[in-house]
Amino acid sequence: MSATTTCPCCHQPTAGGVTSHAAFPSNLVPQAEIELIHNEASRLQGSIDQIRGALAVVFRRLNTIQSATRALPPETLSHIFQYACARAEGDKLEDTEEEDSTTGGGPSHTEPSFILTLGSVSAQWRDVVQSTPQLWSVLNFKLKSTRLSNHISLINLSLINSGNIPLDITLDYSNLWGDSYRYNYDEEDEECDSIGLLDPSIDDALLENISRMDRLYLSRPPPKWITSIPQFSRLTDLSIELTDCEAVQDLCLVNCTSLRHITLIYFLGRIRLPPSPSITNVTLFRVPIDTALELLFHCQSLIHFDGPHLKFGSLEPSSQFSTPTTLQHLRTFKLDARRYNEWHDIIMQYLHLPALEELHWFRNDTPWPNPNLIKNFFHRLPSAFKTLSIDSAMPLSDYSLIDLFPNTLEVEHIALVQCNWGFISDVIKKLTVTGKNGPLVLFPKLRKFTIFGGFDSFFGTTYDKSQLAQELFGMVEKRLGSKDDRFCLDIDPFSVILWSDEVKSRLRLLKPKLELLVFGEQVSLFSE
Repeated sequence: MSATTTCPCCHQPTAGGVTSHAAFPSNLVPQAEIELIHNEASRLQGSIDQIRGALAVVFRRLNTIQSATRALPPETLSHIFQYACARAEGDKLEDTEEEDSTTGGGPSHTEPSFILTLGSVSAQWRDVVQSTPQLWSVLNFKLKSTRLSNHISLINLSLINSGNIPLDITLDYSNLWGDSYRYNYDEEDEECDSIGLLDPSIDDALLENISRMDRLYLSRPPPKWITSIPQFSRLTDLSIELTDCEAVQDLCLVNCTSLRHITLIYFLGRIRLPPSPSITNVTLFRVPIDTALELLFHCQSLIHFDGPHLKFGSLEPSSQFSTPTTLQHLRTFKLDARRYNEWHDIIMQYLHLPALEELHWFRNDTPWPNPNLIKNFFHRLPSAFKTLSIDSAMPLSDYSLIDLFPNTLEVEHIALVQCNWGFISDVIKKLTVTGKNGPLVLFPKLRKFTIFGGFDSFFGTTYDKSQLAQELFGMVEKRLGSKDDRFCLDIDPFSVILWSDEVKSRLRLLKPKLELLVFGEQVSLFSE
């Protein structure tokens, strides 16, 4: 829509800054009308000159930039482009709300379309872009049926321009096919096999480059990808995300001797590992417990094991899990303890973790049929063990999980996440107990206490949060008894009762020694 203004000469309305001849007064003598038109033409010419002047300034700036970039060697431009297109770590398979985006899984500047934009600036930039294989080695696509031809063209171009360097591939099929088609493919094996990896026009090119695939991230892929995994001899990172409605497939990793990181989400099949797997990081979600045990007991190089949500079921006794196993390098262990299962006894009895630094215990506290096994497991924890995180625990019996830990452990950080207030109170009370001569009994080297979330309803009862606040700061005061001690309290604003006048007064007294964080951010709540 054109903007309407008023002509400064004839005071008539104008459209888009231009006065039509019909808008001039009709009662003017011809000489006056001619003069008026000349004046308007002069005004418009002045506006045109101003626009041309601004355009000239822009062109001069552009020429300056282009001159500077032309002076750069191609190698320097190549490094600049690689930096601009660098993929942010951890952006795999991340959803995007941008409907017209060509890809998904990362910031917009990492898309292949951005690389094409760089190449369209000038002939020099196009040559640099096409001769830099690193720019084309990351294929990150959130596939859509409406843009499938564009995806295929960009994938093919990337495979060609990336030369022979390793490939980092992310393919999200979530929006490509309808649910009814995807969920029922196990009943239509022939139709499923015809899907291939993506499309007949690109499948052969993908298969020819399997030996170059270094990182592979797949969300709801066709079965052909999983059956092709044995050919991925140089694969170091593998992530497979399925749904709980898809057909069960086995995963053969026998030839993937270079595999370091593996993530399985809703993967229900069995897994076959190489004789001496080099896997260091495992992340599992809704995966059967036998698969979890297979990875946990056979991957001797494990550093991080993340299995907070597994699929429980009857566990058949197996000799491969009934011998003592030592994981010399495991530092972070996230254990699914939502309810007791036979596999917990296997882990507690046979697993030894001499390098463990962090233990994340998810869900239930007690009771356990064999609490002594858990107690012995905790007593075998090394001096390097520093962080204990307990998620969604609640008191279920006369004894608590915290009672099973030995007093001598040198834990420095306890985190209670979404735990019942009664359980939080129980932990705080145990951390306040002192011996006959005054020293703290449990975790004497504790220097950080974290409370995130929490719930107060349990079997129809509620916990007094004001009492919890008193217990919490009483524990902190006792922990700050000696002159050299310092303490960090990291909480969310779970109750305004924490900021009562009494609590604030106690906080001011602890100010020199206490670091107070809210959601991990330092705050100043000590003002008068």
